[in-house]
Amino acid sequence: MSDGATDHTMPVSLGPLISGVLAQHPEVSDTQHVTTATALAAALEHTAAQLVEHFVENARRDGRSWTEIAAVLDVSRQAAHRRFASRVTSSLSASRTTHQGDTT
Repeated sequence: MSDGATDHTMPVSLGPLISGVLAQHPEVSDTQHVTTATALAAALEHTAAQLVEHFVENARRDGRSWTEIAAVLDVSRQAAHRRFASRVTSSLSASRTTHQGDTT
């Protein structure tokens, strides 16, 4: 499901990541660089998952259905719900509780 305006090129490139791994431990062996790169890749995967979760939460807050979100993610509604529902629901509930107590 594309609206025609979606550009999937993002400002993330391999060069700065490689430079970062090499700069972190310039004196170590290539195998240690593999270890460092593996740790960095795991951190990037975690951050990427948090990024998607953030926007799924925003979409749900804006009233988007799991069917709409699933179509964008190219997964079934059930898969989207299973992956995000518990985290998004708890986050939205916490947000509602916080806002209900606001007096400003």
